Amino acid sequence: MSDSKLPVGIQDFSELITNGYVYVDKTRSLYLFIKQEAHYHSLFYLLVKLAGININAEFHTQRGRVDVCIELTDKIILFELKLNETAQLAIDQIKERKYYEIFSDRKLPTYMVGLNFNSHTRTVDDFIVELLG
Repeated sequence: MSDSKLPVGIQDFSELITNGYVYVDKTRSLYLFIKQEAHYHSLFYLLVKLAGININAEFHTQRGRVDVCIELTDKIILFELKLNETAQLAIDQIKERKYYEIFSDRKLPTYMVGLNFNSHTRTVDDFIVELLG
């Protein structure tokens, strides 16, 4: 085991240096994480959850996983999230894999939402909403 001191909770760089803590630059790791689709899934989930909406993430079906499912009393909303692709590709995936079939017994209007995040601008740059039917 190393005698190195780990800087848990220390955010002052000068304190790290003067007190002999080990400094590991995680800037590259953070940059790579932001480039991954999972990062945007997490942010989307968090925002919806903080708004007080009941949300299911990575909802399993027989043909794959729905990225996000929101079941309301009067409708079901299925989201497919993409990174640096197109909203149409997301909608096509919902249709091809028939993610909506698992909800057919509920007899509620089902909306499909294709959402694309742009990692360069860090924004939603494309979305489509379609009513199944």
